[in-house]
Amino acid sequence: MDDASSNQESQGNSTRPLMLVIIIAMVAVLAFLLTQRSTGEPAIRPADGVVTDPLLAPQLSSLADAVDADPDDVDRRSSLGYGYESNELYEPALATWKQLLAMEPESWVWPYRMGMTFERMGDLDAAIDSMSASVKRSPPETVDPWWRLATWLIDAGRLEEAEPVLIEAVERDGEALPVRVAQVKLALAQTKGSEAEEMILRFRLTSSLPGGYGWNLLGQAIRQQGRLEEAGKVASRASDVRPRFSDVFSQQASGAVGGLRSLKLAAVAQAEAGKWQDVIQTTSRVLRHEPDDPSSRRLHAIARFRTGDAAGAEKEIMSLIEDSPEPSLWSTLGSIRLQLFRDEGDVSLAEAALDAVKQGLALAPDDRLLLTVQGRVQGMLGNPAGAYESLRLAWDQDRSRTEILKVAMVAINEADLWAEAIEMSAALHAVEPGDPMAGAGYALGLARLGRIEEARSILKGLNGRRIHAGLRQQAKALVEQESTDAN
Repeated sequence: MDDASSNQESQGNSTRPLMLVIIIAMVAVLAFLLTQRSTGEPAIRPADGVVTDPLLAPQLSSLADAVDADPDDVDRRSSLGYGYESNELYEPALATWKQLLAMEPESWVWPYRMGMTFERMGDLDAAIDSMSASVKRSPPETVDPWWRLATWLIDAGRLEEAEPVLIEAVERDGEALPVRVAQVKLALAQTKGSEAEEMILRFRLTSSLPGGYGWNLLGQAIRQQGRLEEAGKVASRASDVRPRFSDVFSQQASGAVGGLRSLKLAAVAQAEAGKWQDVIQTTSRVLRHEPDDPSSRRLHAIARFRTGDAAGAEKEIMSLIEDSPEPSLWSTLGSIRLQLFRDEGDVSLAEAALDAVKQGLALAPDDRLLLTVQGRVQGMLGNPAGAYESLRLAWDQDRSRTEILKVAMVAINEADLWAEAIEMSAALHAVEPGDPMAGAGYALGLARLGRIEEARSILKGLNGRRIHAGLRQQAKALVEQESTDAN
């Protein structure tokens, strides 16, 4: 072997160990990268048979598949969590939030979501524990976890713990409506009725809180001070249904609602907006999958009624009543028959409407909708005094309902009950002074009660463009007669 060949062989032998080391190092790095590539756990999936919604199941399955495709992607996993929570699948939602908390142990978001989920599952103690962890990490500009935790602590009777939490919430945003409600609730829980009443009036909670909950709080505050008769009057306007305040992640949560539930929510929104043709289309889609869903069947019937198919709507509501004769169905049936009476002029239809209302009132004597329909029917059947009594009872259930006052004014005028109905006419004048009957009727009632100067003041302020001339003339004559007699 010559010297050149010998040198080449020697060099080759010397580079082999180096190449081997490089290869081993590359394999080790690749193995390390492969083991580190995915630290996230597999997606949580509901047990078989839990998701029965045929539209929702594939949506959730697709979200879970996306998580498994990239287990380290927090956004994908949180989308799955919102999908579960927003569609009321709380067990898999909770498990998903726990996974995210393990991935981001310093985040305030995941204990917040755990708290919300625990609360909806009815486990208030666990909800408080989770929200307590959230407030300690929440950003300085965020008030939501603080007032929410304070409210839950008050609900649990842990008032000493609630106080410092609520103080922090006030410092962050003392003008936020949920914070103000929590302040009132804490005062009531501490039996500080006078302090609670002062805050309710200063914060104007009777008008800013929907559904009569502000009146409920005011009634409690007044009752704590021993003014029982006054509290009883307030109770007629109150509701114990606590408003649900949206949380800081409402947009993500609402966007995650899917399947038939999203269609049902859309139908309700369409009905509230008066888009009745859209309601028919949306509820029809729901009923193809859930033909016995009572809320969709009722909305579908009402939409048919609103779009001119009163006969078809009546038949649909009657079918619902056969399944479950609820008061709301009887009021709807009464309204439909009343419209049929207006369309066809057959008195028997009005009597049938009244019969439907009476059957509903037998189940719920104080139902506002039933009483309102009864008042309308009685007025059309020539019984204005009975119409006034029914409408007065309906208004007592919710005095924010101006539309009841307007219908009642017609009955009051026909029955000539202006003095007896002074409270209702005063209420209409306060909220809609421009209504033709408001000022004139109020002045007439005042004059009949001998409150001449008040009646005179109302008459002077009337706008001549929209006034019930007959009522104004009657009131004016009484005022002038009293003035003549006084001289």
